[in-house]
Amino acid sequence: MKQKTNGTNSRKKIADEILRQIGGSVILVLLLIAAVSICMVGWLSITSKKTELTEESNAAANQLTGFLKQYTKSVEQLAVNPQIKDVMRQTTAADDIRKTPQMDVVMDNLVKIANTDTENLMAVWISDLDASVLTQSDGFTSEEGWDITGRGWYSCIETKKTILTEPYVDSSTGKMIVSAAAPVIDDADQTVLGAVGMDISLDHMTTVMSEYKIGKNGHIQLLSANGTYLYHPQSDMIQKNIADADISQNVRDAIASGRDTFLSYKAAGVTKYGSLYFAGDTGYLILSNLPSSEYFAVLA
Repeated sequence: MKQKTNGTNSRKKIADEILRQIGGSVILVLLLIAAVSICMVGWLSITSKKTELTEESNAAANQLTGFLKQYTKSVEQLAVNPQIKDVMRQTTAADDIRKTPQMDVVMDNLVKIANTDTENLMAVWISDLDASVLTQSDGFTSEEGWDITGRGWYSCIETKKTILTEPYVDSSTGKMIVSAAAPVIDDADQTVLGAVGMDISLDHMTTVMSEYKIGKNGHIQLLSANGTYLYHPQSDMIQKNIADADISQNVRDAIASGRDTFLSYKAAGVTKYGSLYFAGDTGYLILSNLPSSEYFAVLA
């Protein structure tokens, strides 16, 4: 009887051991599944945030491109205006451009163009190369001694290409503006007669940029072609060049490369993740960011 009891106990121990091992294996499998699930959730969350940063940067860049392109196209159309070409052909260094035949027609056209977009257009102007003079839709005409070669848009005359200038503060309004300028070329010999342009307020565009929100603490920044901040949520950063900002070198390198990219960088000692997107061929660019603490929040 004792031998039979020992056998039963032995089988029970074996069964208990098997159950223990099976239970341990099941627990291990469940723990592995849980770990994989957590990793998958974290990976999907990070991927989602990377996608959001990229899409927001791209959307802002596209909106900026569309905003600026409408003015570069407009100045290109203005540059082929036959009356403007006639005025510039007839104006010499000794002439008052305002008294040149057809100038009344030209000025009326400049005023009408300016009035179509009073929210963004500060002035529409023409500038004659020979006379080194500028006159614009708001009635301003440059005084004697004004030098056309010192203008920020003069390179359009040298390159014969439409340009967007670096931003600058308008002396009369105090607003940050940018000029779109195009060369006026003589059809007969392809010489440059002068330039036409539009001075564009950036108030509307920076307001639009401020409305882009990423997560709880993310935002986008708008920079000019040479790296000057046009929009930043910190007002003291506006008009500061990125070369003087507390930001890691890889951002400056990315801007210099001229390519859209996703990157991790430091700004004011805080690690951030974001996308750099160029606004078409305007030279202007968008930089998005999200603090790393929020980027990796799901893993905390």
